[in-house]
Amino acid sequence: MSVKIHYFQIRGSVEAARLVLADAGVEFENVPLALADIEEKKELYQFGRAPVLEDSDGTVVSLPGPILRYVAQKHGKAGGSAAEKAKVDSILELVSELRDHYSKMVYDEEFGDDEKKEEVVGKYFDSAFSARLSQLEAILATNNEGAGYFVGGDATAADFAVFDVLDNLTRVKEAALEELPLLGGLKARVAERAAIAAYLSSDKRYTAVNGNQRG
Repeated sequence: MSVKIHYFQIRGSVEAARLVLADAGVEFENVPLALADIEEKKELYQFGRAPVLEDSDGTVVSLPGPILRYVAQKHGKAGGSAAEKAKVDSILELVSELRDHYSKMVYDEEFGDDEKKEEVVGKYFDSAFSARLSQLEAILATNNEGAGYFVGGDATAADFAVFDVLDNLTRVKEAALEELPLLGGLKARVAERAAIAAYLSSDKRYTAVNGNQRG
């Protein structure tokens, strides 16, 4: 039995976990979710929500944060020492906040209006994204002067989660990282990792980022 990710046919909130699995060389299957499944398969959707990861040993993990932390811990992408793990976890919390703001932005009615989209994006960057991205830039600079990853000498769940949110943000604002060279470098380094590059160019990666096909 391979690892199965039960979710909608989008990248969504589980994409960072997919990146961790891809980088670790773990084969996984995307199992498309129909809303009726949540009611009909209660033994799988124990919390009544998606995504759900079904591991090869039968372990079932629900919801984006726990899934990401589970695969990171299992496959050596959670940090080494207790201090590193705490730092990774803190970054994941910050990324979760950024994802919440990103979702609000792309589901904003005015975001879907081509004449107002740029204004909406600017509003969200001013109120939510810019300050947090600057914080991430500063945090990255504390390890190897920002020339590597957030903790230690190799990529962790923190790097994959940040890559995912940066990938989303640069889709809606190409110059989002113009004044954040360290984050720009991190995004490039993650994308260039052999297993990640293979995944990003594969059919396994969904084209749609969100359920409304925006962003």
